[in-house]
Amino acid sequence: MDNSTWSLRGAVNYDTGSGFNVQGDLDWARTTVEEDFDYNRFGGTGHLYYRPSQDFAFGAFGSWSRFQSDIFGLAGIPGLDDDIDDKLAGIEGAWFNDAATVYAALGYGKAAYSGEEADHYMGRLGLRYFLSDNIRFDLEGSLNRLSYDVADLDIRTLKAVANYRPETLPVTFFAGYRYDEWEPSLDGASVGSEDNHSVMAGMRVHFGSNSLKDEERSGPIWSSTSLLP
Repeated sequence: MDNSTWSLRGAVNYDTGSGFNVQGDLDWARTTVEEDFDYNRFGGTGHLYYRPSQDFAFGAFGSWSRFQSDIFGLAGIPGLDDDIDDKLAGIEGAWFNDAATVYAALGYGKAAYSGEEADHYMGRLGLRYFLSDNIRFDLEGSLNRLSYDVADLDIRTLKAVANYRPETLPVTFFAGYRYDEWEPSLDGASVGSEDNHSVMAGMRVHFGSNSLKDEERSGPIWSSTSLLP
């Protein structure tokens, strides 16, 4: 099945001057799966972290996401909601050198649907490699597990993205590839899997930075914690 997604995200970072930083993210996305159904995603994340220099950063985050679609309500059957809420909190860290950034995050939360809740476990590891101050290649892998009673759902994601920012413009153009695999299981035994291949492209507008590297080392560091594209 073919699907397409449009998304919009904004992030702002505040440095207190003593090494402590606050980053806030808001994002929205709309996905259309062929002509069968649509779903919307709304979300926000807050990050409180310590970055005393351009060598490392570590802190904590909390996020909330809502996935909304008529298909969740199954044509209006009483008692079923048309949205899923996902709350997640955890820790994150990043390590910098002149050529690259390595970052990682671990989180735990709850996903709620129609009065029922599932445990949500998340792990993420990423690398950003700077070919120059304005050319960067990103590689990120993540695993999300939703657990409810004897049922689990593992969502594995791998993303590779190239970023380019012209020296005379506060704009970054990016393009890349994303792979997602969903594997449900019962009592620890897999019941099959489905995968999705995506090609993505877009642009970011920057305020208050002079290059891609400057933006990351003095502005927002952390990527979106959303479960889905």
